[in-house]
This record gives sequence, C-alpha cells and structure tokens, in this order.
Amino acid sequence: MRKGKITLNGTTVIISACTLLYIHSSSTKTGLPTSHPSLNSSLQTDETNLRYVEEVTTLLLQKDGLLEKMEHQLKAKGYEFQRLLAVYSKDDIRVKYILSNQEATESL
Repeated sequence: MRKGKITLNGTTVIISACTLLYIHSSSTKTGLPTSHPSLNSSLQTDETNLRYVEEVTTLLLQKDGLLEKMEHQLKAKGYEFQRLLAVYSKDDIRVKYILSNQEATESL
C-alpha cells in the first residue's frame, strides 16, 4: 500500500513537471513578447521628456537668459532668494522666487 502511494505521488510530480515544461516551450515558440509593451512606450516617453527638459533648461537658464536677468535685478535691489522652477507642460512653466531676507518679506 505504501509503495503504491509513493509511485502515485512520483507519477503526479513527473506529469506536472512535463506539463509545465511543455507549456513553457510552446509559449517561447509562439513568439510571445519578453517585455511588456507599455515598458517600451514609457521608455520612449522618458526620452521625449528628457529632450524637452533639456530644451527648457537651455532656454531659461542660459547665460543672459530671462531668469539670469531677473535674478541680477533682484540681487541689485538687495534681495536674497531661492528659485523654484516647475515644468508641467510646454505651455505651463512656473517660476517662483522665495525671498529669504527678513527686511524684504516685511516690506511686502
């Protein structure tokens, strides 16, 4: 009786292993994609976003650019500040200046 249970369990394990191997081999032969399609599209989107960020950085932060001129005027008037730059889209670029010296914040 005990020998019969061992044989039955062994046969079940071997059949299960063969079934899994067959399923695996048939899925690789049919050319199923190895990477998810959304992964490829997200990589392309990341490359596009990176190019856009580089363009915005070049335009806004270049020497004698808009932000540099504005910051030069703020420094000339004695303001101490920090700049926050957020780019949400091509049409929505936000720049905020945070004044850090006490006299400037009190006078406003």
